[in-house]
Amino acid sequence: MNTSKSMTAGLSHAANHCDSRGFSLIEVMIAMTLGLLLAIGIISLFGNVGRVNQAQNALARLQENGRAAMTRIVDDLRAANGQYCTNSGGAGQLASGSAHSYQDTLRAPMVYAKTLTLPDWGTPLPPTGWSANTPYPLTPRYFLQGYECPANTCTPTIPAAASLPAIGTSNNQRAAAADVLTVRAVRAQGWSITNQVRNGNYLASLDVAVPASNPLNFGNGDLALLADCSSSRIVAGTVLAGSGTATFTPANNFDDTKVAALDATGDARLFNFTRDFRTVTYYLAIQDDPVKPGRKLSSLIRRVNGGAAGIGTTDAIVDGVERLDFRYGVEAMSGATYFLAADEVNNNTLGLTCPPAPPGFDQAATVEAGCLWRAVKSIEVFLLLNTVDDLGVSAEEEKFFYSLSGTTAQTPTATLPSGLPKGSMFRREFRALVTVRNYLP
Repeated sequence: MNTSKSMTAGLSHAANHCDSRGFSLIEVMIAMTLGLLLAIGIISLFGNVGRVNQAQNALARLQENGRAAMTRIVDDLRAANGQYCTNSGGAGQLASGSAHSYQDTLRAPMVYAKTLTLPDWGTPLPPTGWSANTPYPLTPRYFLQGYECPANTCTPTIPAAASLPAIGTSNNQRAAAADVLTVRAVRAQGWSITNQVRNGNYLASLDVAVPASNPLNFGNGDLALLADCSSSRIVAGTVLAGSGTATFTPANNFDDTKVAALDATGDARLFNFTRDFRTVTYYLAIQDDPVKPGRKLSSLIRRVNGGAAGIGTTDAIVDGVERLDFRYGVEAMSGATYFLAADEVNNNTLGLTCPPAPPGFDQAATVEAGCLWRAVKSIEVFLLLNTVDDLGVSAEEEKFFYSLSGTTAQTPTATLPSGLPKGSMFRREFRALVTVRNYLP
């Protein structure tokens, strides 16, 4: 009996001893290996999720930048040539249905002011053979001017008076291999002319209504644009503001006593030509990255009125723009439209017939260089944007399509046309076709 109890106690003690002996070295190593693999999997999962989120955020930013850039450009291009109901033009089919002709000409404001200069151009030239120091028509060919810049030079040559930055890779220099485009248009509602004081057929002074919602913006030396939906004129003078009204008196013009009066039957208006006849120029510039010192970005620049203090601005619209190109839809007399680069428009490489010159110009074909710019009815915009930040994407993911470079996927070169390194990022093309709505049939 005692022996049985002793054996039972011994077995119980042996069982307890076995239960408390722990894991063997092999078991511990297996558990650690499995834990390590699990940890690696979790870390890899979080890393992949992080990279996917980073890529998605970058692509979303790229898409947002592309839309913002196109919206800004399209708005400006649609307004090109706008002169407040004094512009027309275009080719139309004759009644016979078998031929076409230009129905009307784009209008040319008469320049009476002695001191006229155009931002991003300089002093405009009167027609060939025009008498010096007399009022002259301002050709609308100045209102839309593109420059084809395939490398480090542009055709036609950008006027020195434009003072655009030199091409280079330093901060605020212009990026190489990117086109430049300048457009001009009236971008204001003006002030309604309520009364004219005439000296025969000429203007002595005029009164305008100045509502509180649209105060005068004339500064010292600003020129006026007078328009009556039939014609327009650019005039120097003085503005005397009163309560709800203002009086404009011509002064310092080629012939102060012979500024043509306006047509009182139309909706005649006064505009500030210096500030409201807006010049907008687009180009690409290299800029220092304010977030990551030492890195440079290629940015889309929108310069208004030459960037002059008080009347102009120079703004970076979006970053990461690698390519900027324009193609111009030129309407021929036949009604056909040809999309040409700026040098082809300027040199008329297709030998197209230019639209009739505006009133006041000699109709000879040799009179006006670059007359085909007056036939541009639409503009196609091409932008190539990147994600700005390096994402460590694969060589295959770096490939992109750009319409002007063919229909096959392109691989970025180590050094981009702008002179910047390519980085490791996604790229996307954005395109828009814009009708110049102030060029009407």
